[in-house]
Amino acid sequence: LLNISVYIYYQFFNYYEDMTSLQRLQDCADSNKGEDSMTECDKLMEKYKTLIAKVYVYFKHSKLTGGPHFIGPAAHMTVLLVLMPPDKNSDFLKSNNLLWDEEHSLLQDVQFSTKRDKLTIRYPGIYFIYSQVTFSKHSTSFGLKQSIRSIEPNKQEVKELLKSFCSLDPNTSNLCTASLAGVFRLEKDQQLYVTVANTSLVNRDSCSFGLYKLR
Repeated sequence: LLNISVYIYYQFFNYYEDMTSLQRLQDCADSNKGEDSMTECDKLMEKYKTLIAKVYVYFKHSKLTGGPHFIGPAAHMTVLLVLMPPDKNSDFLKSNNLLWDEEHSLLQDVQFSTKRDKLTIRYPGIYFIYSQVTFSKHSTSFGLKQSIRSIEPNKQEVKELLKSFCSLDPNTSNLCTASLAGVFRLEKDQQLYVTVANTSLVNRDSCSFGLYKLR
């Protein structure tokens, strides 16, 4: 807020020496002003409009670049690590959804589920969403696939928004990474999560999931 206040001060009050500028702007609403006064009001209003336009561009640039003044819904989740070997009753083995570490993630105006797997949209709009999952084990039973799925509010229908695949040679110990990205219109209370065929095939050192609101 301090940076914004300084920005406004130097953009607007450089033209004037004191706070009487705001009072003169208020006086412009008086319809009894003479022609000379109205000309001054027109000039003052044009400078005010210029200031507002500059502030709008300032915030828009900050939002798109994710700079220190970023405002708006955003999330970047890092995967929740698990001690090896995992307990047979571990949440990791109960679901094919990836779980995320809230403590080491970014969450801003986006709700995170208590089960640690879903993001819930609080503000509707157009969002950029992405995920990256790295696999370290080959499987003949399951394809190395990840997908971002959605549950729309009041419908409880699961919809697959995006999917990607990668492959591993069963005779090597290499890694492969499947990445996703897309732009979608999301509704309030819409839920998003990342799922794989088998979480035991995932290398948890290189997995992420996130989104940010474009407009």
